[in-house]
Amino acid sequence: MAGRTTTRSLAWLAIAAQAVFIVAWIVAGALQPGYSHLREGVSALGAQHAAHPWIVNGAIVLEGLSLLAVGVALRAVLPRRPATLVTLGLFAAAAVVVVLTAVFRIDCSMIPGSRCEHLFKAGALSAEHDAHIWLALAASVLIVLTPFALARALWPSPLAMAALMSGGFGLVAGFAVGALGQASENPGLGERIQLLLLHLWVLELAVGALYVTRRPPALGPLIPLRPRDFFAREWAGTGELIFRPLFVGRLFALRGVARRSATWVSDRVWRFDDELDLGGLVHRRLTFCEFVTDRKVRLTAGDFPDGAEAVVEEGGYRVRPFRAAFPLGPVPVIVTCHDRSRMQSDGTFVNDFDIRVPGLGIPFARLTFRVQPIDPPRDSAGEPDALAGALSARP
Repeated sequence: MAGRTTTRSLAWLAIAAQAVFIVAWIVAGALQPGYSHLREGVSALGAQHAAHPWIVNGAIVLEGLSLLAVGVALRAVLPRRPATLVTLGLFAAAAVVVVLTAVFRIDCSMIPGSRCEHLFKAGALSAEHDAHIWLALAASVLIVLTPFALARALWPSPLAMAALMSGGFGLVAGFAVGALGQASENPGLGERIQLLLLHLWVLELAVGALYVTRRPPALGPLIPLRPRDFFAREWAGTGELIFRPLFVGRLFALRGVARRSATWVSDRVWRFDDELDLGGLVHRRLTFCEFVTDRKVRLTAGDFPDGAEAVVEEGGYRVRPFRAAFPLGPVPVIVTCHDRSRMQSDGTFVNDFDIRVPGLGIPFARLTFRVQPIDPPRDSAGEPDALAGALSARP
């Protein structure tokens, strides 16, 4: 099985190949006298008598290699099942067939109603021309089968359903676009839309492989606060949301009050009840925390798609960057949060969250809490909450 570095390199190769292929037929079309992108197929730019056939044929070979690359990349992330081998076999076969279409070239451009089309229907063109047509058809069939094989390899899972839906959409859209292209005597346009569907499919798979093989986010800076002093207490203070750039965002900052209380659930699990009131915008969160090991805390909340993780160290703890659903009107937007918290000399805990665009790392907002501990919560008998005592023995 390919290693992480190899898998990611193959995925990036597949992504780059899609861009190269598009650029190739645009450039070759511009250099071909009288060529029509609407009426003629991409294969005409690599035909026997094309002006610069090496441009498109070289790109076709690279496109075939990209199918092989994405297939090998998937091998590293798919479960070991017979359907996985079928999926990889389909990608490998499609890669070979696509490369062969660059070896066996057409004789002339198949413009609707042209002499070349009449010769083809009369069987007067070369065997190489016929081979190209059949190879192109075989490549289409093999590629269309890949999402259904992938769905079987991933079944049962949401990703399997996504692959199944992608395959169904691609099949229907491909046939519809091809039929409309032939009916309007613009098969070149229809072919390019079909190629766009292929490019999107390869990009989807390559990006998925990159996501699965990504490194876990590095731990954030040390927060100099012992977990027993933070997790076991009730805190209250102020909250502030500022959009970037900060010198402009401060003029429109949302400010309000924040409160957190903790409740013990079991000997290793407790929950936080958080409330942030920003003057009309009230956000409440219920977060469950669990010591999965003596040094690692797992946090789960409704607006944390992947959860969050805190690692306890001597003198404090660190939080890995995590994804959260950021409310922008009725539609939550997934963002990445980086914890940059600190303790001030007067006992105020400043909980800073740097909110960034996922993948790009571009910061666009900052959420800050300034809170201080208040009396620890007590149970119905007036005794201190068990959470404080349970955590007091931890570092």
